[in-house]
Amino acid sequence: MIGRDPPPFLIHQQLIANEQENLDNPPHNQDIPNEPLRSTSRPLVESFLQQELETVVLDELYPHLWLFAKKDGGHIDALHQHIVKGRRIIVTEDPALHLVWHEDIIYVKPLPHCLLNFSFWEYYLLPGTGQVIDNLSGQQHQHVPVLNLPSAGALSSHRLWAQGFLRTYSYLIKHESDFILARDANLIPTSTSYRAFQIFIESFHGLVDFQVTKRYHYGQIRLTRLNLAVRLFRPSSLHRWLPWYYQKPHWHTTAYFHSFGPPLLFIFASFSLILSAMQVVFAALGPRTWEAFVAVSWRFSVAVVVLQALVGIAAVLGFVILILVQLHFGIRMRLKANRG
Repeated sequence: MIGRDPPPFLIHQQLIANEQENLDNPPHNQDIPNEPLRSTSRPLVESFLQQELETVVLDELYPHLWLFAKKDGGHIDALHQHIVKGRRIIVTEDPALHLVWHEDIIYVKPLPHCLLNFSFWEYYLLPGTGQVIDNLSGQQHQHVPVLNLPSAGALSSHRLWAQGFLRTYSYLIKHESDFILARDANLIPTSTSYRAFQIFIESFHGLVDFQVTKRYHYGQIRLTRLNLAVRLFRPSSLHRWLPWYYQKPHWHTTAYFHSFGPPLLFIFASFSLILSAMQVVFAALGPRTWEAFVAVSWRFSVAVVVLQALVGIAAVLGFVILILVQLHFGIRMRLKANRG
């Protein structure tokens, strides 16, 4: 079927060309741009695309995401807006973290060079055909048979992921200042000009939701809400019986304990204020008594003392358990090394 469903961009609009651009070469001779050591056999290319593009957990959470985020694929701040809001751009190669933000950071995945190459799209991201049309010249080029290409189902899903991912960049980079920020953060190829990028990315800006995977029906998502989502709905793709985090916000013990400080301080400050108010009431009553108030105050005071004691005990136990876990890990690694 000649010319069916071409890439979203024209060949002369590609941002990354093959070192030796030759559309007559079979796919197994086409290197993956910027991945010179990666095999181009069908299973390994599919595995590579899954690693670069799949957002399995978010796709599984899709029926519930409306509770935690705005369902709008264009709900994405441009890079300069993230800077204005005091967020740092953190580069991640994990597609599951792309456009996830937490407090003062926003995770952004760089553009894989293969998605900027016309030949790669024709060989690996489009439904298999025996022939394709060069969008620039209109000439037909014979390729290898369909059976040498990835399956149509895999190609379709990978294309949806690729188109959704690239569409996000049409929102992230709206101005030349965004382009400079992206280039400085190594999110885009340094050899690309702003004009060339504008022309390329415009092809993806107009894509609608049925042309992208489910995750990209949503834009940027707050990490705290995703953590809550996995606790409530426990997606099986996380492969954990009782998942607590979509992504851990803290990676060392001190920061983890510090996160409990503000809420505990607020709770005990509130209790202290209530107890002080009770003392003022008792002082105002003088020799008179208010039996119901006295009973409530006595019970509340005892409850606060017990709660504070329990929190102190829990903090000590948590520290002891942490030390024991680390000791167990060290012993287990030592025994493993000795057996090796």
